[in-house]
Amino acid sequence: MIRTRRAAQLLHSHHRGLSACSFSSAVTPESINQDDTASSLLRMQGVHVGNGLPPLHDFTIQSPAHGGHIVLGRNGTGKSRLLQAVLRQDTSTTSIEHVSFESHLALLQKGGTVYKALAQGNLNKAAQFLIVRFGLFPLLHQDVRTLSNGQIKKVLIVRALSHRPALLLLDNAFDGLDVASRDVLKQLVSKTLQGFTRDILVQGVSARNTARTQVVQVTQRAEEIVDEFRIMTFLDRTAEINGKWRTTARDTMSSTELLHLALHSPSAEPPLPDRNTLEGWWQSLHPVDTNHPIDDDSALLVRLNQLTIERNGKALLKNLTWQIHKGERYIVGGLNGAGKSTLSRLLAHREEETTIVHGTIQAVEADQVGWVSTERHMALANSNVCVKDMFPVCQLPAVWLGVDHLMERSFAEISQGEQRLVLIASAIAMRPQLLVFDEPCQGLDLLHRQRVLDLVERICEATDMSLIYITHHMEERIEAVQHALHLVEGEIVFSGGVASYDPDKL
Repeated sequence: MIRTRRAAQLLHSHHRGLSACSFSSAVTPESINQDDTASSLLRMQGVHVGNGLPPLHDFTIQSPAHGGHIVLGRNGTGKSRLLQAVLRQDTSTTSIEHVSFESHLALLQKGGTVYKALAQGNLNKAAQFLIVRFGLFPLLHQDVRTLSNGQIKKVLIVRALSHRPALLLLDNAFDGLDVASRDVLKQLVSKTLQGFTRDILVQGVSARNTARTQVVQVTQRAEEIVDEFRIMTFLDRTAEINGKWRTTARDTMSSTELLHLALHSPSAEPPLPDRNTLEGWWQSLHPVDTNHPIDDDSALLVRLNQLTIERNGKALLKNLTWQIHKGERYIVGGLNGAGKSTLSRLLAHREEETTIVHGTIQAVEADQVGWVSTERHMALANSNVCVKDMFPVCQLPAVWLGVDHLMERSFAEISQGEQRLVLIASAIAMRPQLLVFDEPCQGLDLLHRQRVLDLVERICEATDMSLIYITHHMEERIEAVQHALHLVEGEIVFSGGVASYDPDKL
């Protein structure tokens, strides 16, 4: 039986109050003072956002006195492209900083130490304060290319805020951060919109007497929308052929209601495959041999024995002893920099040549490991490979995840959310013995997150595929996952049943 209680509960929590939301709540630019040039930071008219997307006929970013500006919507509706269009405007009179997939990629390509990435001569007071808040002080002299994805995101956030811009663009800036760091960022976004930007939370300074930064944020999670966001822009797919950009005042809408309004779509998703379909699909590549029952050795996919991984003189994993058998599913947790992504690269045979390995590792061959991670995404983000070439054997998972219509397009030209869905579908299409998901749902909207999780749940119930699911969002755990592993500074501090796993106590 396919268990969908988790997804049903999530859907219920996000659908409550939908009847109170309608497109009648959308307002014209004039009704939120879009024509008040004295209170606006930037105005765009007739701007091309991207192929297949309607132009921005009139889009204005107001001063923070009107509240922060949130941009929401389904994957593929042009949210990141809208922010990129903002960055392309003449900003000679308005300073802009951004935290985005592109700024993450640019920082990695540039390299250098954390200190160099943050300092313009010397670290200003705002940077010093934020470095402490995000725990970056011990990392100041490390090369940014040795950091975890979450640590890099913290560097980008500190750099952007400490430059004290008039306009701050946050494109899925919470993705990759651990729980504590997400809480810090939420507080900082609130305080920034309230007026603490110039000296970042300097005690005894009134917000009214402090210059304020406007924040425009793209997010896919309701809990990341702070109360200070009062204006929303989204692409209304129910209007006209390609949709129409709408701007609405938040009024009394909750963050969940805002998300739901932006996620509304007239098109229906294709049904997910049933158990019989999945069993046949799996067994066509992995036939069951009844004459040779699986023994302990043939069921073993990974064995680590006293494994230590070092790079540039730093131990990233320490003394790991761990085994993964066929059909086992693990959720893996830990703070930013704990070694989770290093572990995922190791399992996917993607460790760098400069890595020094102590101890022993036995692992299933690379062609039997499906791997989805931010690193893989960034490596392919600007690739002109045709999407269909990423599915050399089977395209069914692309159909199940609703990205089969992208087959004739190049990977670089589709949206970041669509890219992530293609990566997930192509990894599943391998029918791997081991599927390694390293924060796979980054950048996915609520509906696509639920669809990915439901599909993986069904595959786990119908097959003996093993799964390693790395995440900072424990609500993404599917019921098929019965084991947990937790890392602290590269060491295993918990390995056992998921029922007794509480990451907050480790």
